[in-house]
Amino acid sequence: FIVPRGEISYIGTTDSLSDAGPELWPSIEMRDVTYLLETVRTHCDSRISGSEDLVGSWAGLRPLVRQSGRSTRKMSRRDEIWVDHRGVFTIAGGKLTGFRGMADRALRTLGISPSRTIPLLPGGDFEDRNALVRDLASSTLNSRAAERLVTSYGSEAATVLSLGDEPVGGSEAILSGEVKWGVIAEGARTLEDLVYRRNRLAIFSPQTLRDLLPAVAEHMRRYRSWTDTETRAQISTVADRLRRDLEFH
Repeated sequence: FIVPRGEISYIGTTDSLSDAGPELWPSIEMRDVTYLLETVRTHCDSRISGSEDLVGSWAGLRPLVRQSGRSTRKMSRRDEIWVDHRGVFTIAGGKLTGFRGMADRALRTLGISPSRTIPLLPGGDFEDRNALVRDLASSTLNSRAAERLVTSYGSEAATVLSLGDEPVGGSEAILSGEVKWGVIAEGARTLEDLVYRRNRLAIFSPQTLRDLLPAVAEHMRRYRSWTDTETRAQISTVADRLRRDLEFH
């Protein structure tokens, strides 16, 4: 897959078997990078020459139900449900995007009819995305920034913006309201939480983030009450993480 997002496109996925276990940051193998880049060069009119053209990377592990004699490429991606003699449910395989389908199957196994009134994911209660962008755009927020906020927060974008529309570090890549929202609404405890797991700035705009790290940390310390020493440590941790994101093994 090649998925455009703003000024970048991200490429994936691979079918490599991993023995990383429960590591938070699975390492990225150089062979996977080479495979993806060769595929892009083969099928697209691309000027990518090698890993030096990459601005960032991330990896995650997808659990598959083992099927003897099959390679990872040929294993089923479907989720499976087992119920043991104690009534304990085990759901394996699948992925987050199939959460509703897995919940429906679990309910049916219990003899309960799935309800269509189950709430959508936060921010998902809208029908016209373009209307959200238009409503958010104003004299103080350009359409590009409005587009980014709606992409990230959906119908919650207006609430996020109401918490602060100040560009952090002078860049609309992240607004002051996003920092506050990440801490008070989404529970970010560290700078790494905020930029990797909440607003994803580290994943989709790592080059921009490198310049903004001190400013973002200064905004976040207001809500976390960090000392100067703690703030510097938070910056150092993320800077090191960004560097290692481009170190392939």
